[in-house]
Amino acid sequence: EGDQICFKMISIIDEMKGHPSMQRDWKSGGFMKMEAVVLYVVGLFHMNIGSEENLREALDYFRRAVDLFTLLGDEINMMTAKKNISKVEAKLHGVEVYYDEGSNLKFSQKQYNYWFEKLGEHHPITIRRGELYAHALYCSNQGVAAERLLTKLAAISRQV
Repeated sequence: EGDQICFKMISIIDEMKGHPSMQRDWKSGGFMKMEAVVLYVVGLFHMNIGSEENLREALDYFRRAVDLFTLLGDEINMMTAKKNISKVEAKLHGVEVYYDEGSNLKFSQKQYNYWFEKLGEHHPITIRRGELYAHALYCSNQGVAAERLLTKLAAISRQV
């Protein structure tokens, strides 16, 4: 069923791209961003299945998404897709993924700040990114900062 949904999403994007009225506004109308997000989500689907064939498909979708995110100047989503490319490549080569806590902390902070500015502090995506940032803080031996952030997020969550 998941394969069918992915196929349908890609088909809809291809159909939209082929429509003459969409072609001139593809990038400026936000449709290219939608295409990039669809490619990314389909990549996640294949990555989570985890078979070798699916991992190779995930790489293809993530790489295509990175190309579009780069064209759009969408640094956060490009970085996220590249991180997933690294995870998939590691799985394909049988290598355990090593996480550099320092770079993970910076990445988590960037994501949290991005969604905070884009969606506001009350949005569920921002709150979730805040939780991940707090986890990165904790893993970087910054427990007090993590606790403060989680306390703030809990208060915001009660308001939502």
